[in-house]
Amino acid sequence: MTNTPIPAPKAFFKSKTVVANLVVAIGGVVAIFHPGTQAWIASHADGVLMGVGMLNMLLRSVTHGKIALVDDTSADGL
Repeated sequence: MTNTPIPAPKAFFKSKTVVANLVVAIGGVVAIFHPGTQAWIASHADGVLMGVGMLNMLLRSVTHGKIALVDDTSADGL
């Protein structure tokens, strides 16, 4: 086993996965107020859900490390 240092967690807003999920959530909010978007999402729910799931799996496979609610980059490294 090698002693590889554990990278410090990054701030949640720097996470590609969190940003992608935020875009999906904003799409849901838009659908509430725009009937055309709501109808499209409802009629394509299987494709939308598969796409979001695949996007999350892809982003999770290419991202590394943990995320934190605050960016804790203290000078002592703890």
